[in-house]
Amino acid sequence: MVIFVSTINEYLITLALETIGSKKAVIAEFIMNQSSIFNTTVTLAVILTSIGYITLSFHLYSKVSGAVFAYFATMRSFMRGNHEARVHLIGYAHIRPHGRAFNKYLDLVARECRTEDNKS
Repeated sequence: MVIFVSTINEYLITLALETIGSKKAVIAEFIMNQSSIFNTTVTLAVILTSIGYITLSFHLYSKVSGAVFAYFATMRSFMRGNHEARVHLIGYAHIRPHGRAFNKYLDLVARECRTEDNKS
């Protein structure tokens, strides 16, 4: 999008300078300064947007990274035979409802494993 807008701006500046001609040097200088201001504004907008997205990605990563590790560690323990393992999300209130649902699922699987062991 930036390349598209910059190209259109460049064509408009070139067209304006060709239309005005070399007779009006003051107007030509004004148009060139407007082009410089436009390029600075676009560059600043791209930099600020990039910084914003990078900050947002680090923030979202910090919100879920610990909780994801808790799920992973619980599943690894559960698969190794510790059927009493459950997810405990201290400090992750925004994910806690999902942790409760996951723990209920683990309860169901543990019950089914016990009934399968009893049948054997």
